[in-house]
Amino acid sequence: MTDGATDSARAEATAPAGADAGTLGRVAGVDIGGTKILGVVVDPTDPTTVLVEHRVPTPDGAEAVLDAIAAVVKELAQEQPVTSVGVGIAGLVNRDGMLRIGPNLPNMHDVSVGTELTNRLDLPVRVDNDATCAAWGEHKAGAARGFADAVCVALGTGIGAGIVAGGELERGTHRPHGRRPGRAAVPVRPAGLLGAHGVGQRPGPPGPRRRRGRPARPVAGPGRR
Repeated sequence: MTDGATDSARAEATAPAGADAGTLGRVAGVDIGGTKILGVVVDPTDPTTVLVEHRVPTPDGAEAVLDAIAAVVKELAQEQPVTSVGVGIAGLVNRDGMLRIGPNLPNMHDVSVGTELTNRLDLPVRVDNDATCAAWGEHKAGAARGFADAVCVALGTGIGAGIVAGGELERGTHRPHGRRPGRAAVPVRPAGLLGAHGVGQRPGPPGPRRRRGRPARPVAGPGRR
């Protein structure tokens, strides 16, 4: 289980999902949450060591969020050379790095995050679901290193999960995290509504930016403060 955005951002800096850490150079990892944007650069020879980090509040609106991400990466690059960027963001991210829907970012729908950031930064950018990135990073260089099978549960503004099975990431048809096609990571209600990170919901008190029914408030960040 990973707690908070620092682990997720570190995982994204270690290796964006599906990539080898040793071939990427120095990567800036950025975690996009409902309340903050956190970026880190880790030591390529020791991925558990964060060389520099920078965070800003998450603004409203797609353009403002994209500008804030780019600003975080540029701030990191002033202290450490950055050759590429890995971005983890809560929600459904397709194979082209487009955020189809972000439950904690209600004004971001069908946003080409990868393309927009590449244009702003002139650097290679890979985008995936935040919990998927965290699971892959933990598998490559973290708590799950050396294990072929692992489940990573991320607790932030909401709840997410990523699964590594047989040394490979488990993905759905449209790359939702932590589930195979037609199979959710945790039970969902008959209506099939998604929770904060797309992992389902059960009856519970309303949380910030969510309707009644999500488990995020009592279990995730807001409920643990």
